[in-house]
Amino acid sequence: MKFSTIKFTTILLFTLLCAAGSQINPVQAAYPAPSVVVANQAASDAWVSVLIELQAPAVTQIYAEMQAKTGVQAATTTQIAAATQAQLATIEQAQQRTLTALEALNATVIYRNQRVYNGIAIRIVTDKLAQLAQLPGVKAVHHLIAKYPADTTNAPLSGAPVLWQGVNGLGITGAGMTIAIVDTGVDYLHTDFGGPGTGYAANDLTRIGDVTGFPGEKVIGGYDFTGNLYNADPDSDKYQPIPTPDPDPMDCYAHGTHVAGIAAGYGVENDGTTYRRAYNAATNLSDLRIPPGVAPAAKIYALKVFGCTGSSEIVDQGIEWAVDPNGDGDLSDHVDVINLSLGSSYGTLDDPTSIASVNAVAAGIIVVASAGNSGDVTYVSGSPAIADAVISVAAGQITTNSFETLANFSSRGPRRFDSALKPDITAPGYRIISAGQGTGNNSALNSGTSMAAPHVAGAMALLRQLHPDWRVEELKALVMNSAMAQIRTTEVTTASVYAPMRIGAGQLDLEKAQKTNVLAYNADNPGLVSVSFGAPEVLNNITALKNIRVANKSNQEMVYTLTYAGVTDTPG
Repeated sequence: MKFSTIKFTTILLFTLLCAAGSQINPVQAAYPAPSVVVANQAASDAWVSVLIELQAPAVTQIYAEMQAKTGVQAATTTQIAAATQAQLATIEQAQQRTLTALEALNATVIYRNQRVYNGIAIRIVTDKLAQLAQLPGVKAVHHLIAKYPADTTNAPLSGAPVLWQGVNGLGITGAGMTIAIVDTGVDYLHTDFGGPGTGYAANDLTRIGDVTGFPGEKVIGGYDFTGNLYNADPDSDKYQPIPTPDPDPMDCYAHGTHVAGIAAGYGVENDGTTYRRAYNAATNLSDLRIPPGVAPAAKIYALKVFGCTGSSEIVDQGIEWAVDPNGDGDLSDHVDVINLSLGSSYGTLDDPTSIASVNAVAAGIIVVASAGNSGDVTYVSGSPAIADAVISVAAGQITTNSFETLANFSSRGPRRFDSALKPDITAPGYRIISAGQGTGNNSALNSGTSMAAPHVAGAMALLRQLHPDWRVEELKALVMNSAMAQIRTTEVTTASVYAPMRIGAGQLDLEKAQKTNVLAYNADNPGLVSVSFGAPEVLNNITALKNIRVANKSNQEMVYTLTYAGVTDTPG
């Protein structure tokens, strides 16, 4: 592989885009559970939810450092596993000491994480907040930011059938890939996931093994971290911020099921049965009741982090599970892709979910998240999507004339504080047909960046199958570099082109992605991929320098002439 680094200097402000049984699974015992419970809480407005971050590095950080060692320092898989398991034990000891101190402060522990960050999430009365920072071993205290599913009210749209048809004679359908749907759960009884389409009345939602379907052929595992009554929205009359977890991740919110179907559903025939025929470009998908997901051969983990309504403060537990599904401290079994069709507007980098997502990427997981549905408002783009290495997805819209434009609800970037470019890419998110929760075999029609994100999550599963040895930032660069950059505001060919702050690199194009072998990305911050000069206040002129790395992943020499083409002008 050949690399070149190119320096760009400008005197103008611009943004440059590089175009089982009925009991709990034994492994769940490895995940720290709430262990301090307080009765007779005061009124909700006297309490606050925060994350206490402790000093010792997260397990994912140790894993990433060990993986990065090369040459004589290279570690074996056994050595890496031993190092991460030892770090897990170290963190557990430190957290136990902190739990003792928290008990004295009458705090209620919501959850503990050790893999994606070393932290304890608690509820505590506001007048005791200042005491938390003084506890031994505390690095920082972060407010928990509640997340909402990114709804507003298919596969063929992403170009996936081209990969299904085959590359060099091999069909790319997501076989061998795993996608964690961190969401409201998944209706594993639905035929889109190979379920029987029946059994809802007999299903005990607090246990597994009582009905056929979970774990199943498609939804191979998961967990319910909340219980159905959980709701972290203090303005709701159903406010219940303390989770009651159980092993059954059945969806009761009707969101995660729809999302999972877009990413990796099998598809449903017109008679309601699971689609079992070949996946290729010649298949007439319009004849199906529900089209297949983008990566129909991929397996799904259903990680339920919402109750049946409202918001959630425990999304991070789903990410924690996804980096170590069997809970043994050896992260080599981590999932391939995490889909987060959720978020909170005006995202921040110190949002614990942003931190958890970045650490998951460091462990080798592709993390995809919804940009948000707050519309054309500058800086409204949400977290965790605004985190550097996360792929932030805007929602595109396909008109009746097959014209591609942007859904008006899709959140505008850039991100706050440094004005780095977000979102990263656009995918179909308007009036998307997928599995309908609780219907057995029928569809639902939804819109939102929640629908756009799983298109990209499925696409990334396909691209990881196609390029299993490429790093996460290279796969992100691939999908951004190959995007269709010009998305216009109307069907008129002379209409204005949307700025990168609305659409990122442009519309997802898997047909082009599978033919692309030369990548361009931010040399100084590879996970971000895009290059931005921020929003400096310029009186006369400014000179700024950014480096772009061009990587040739093919076995042929490639020659390019580089140019810069402005899309929009910044006033001044």
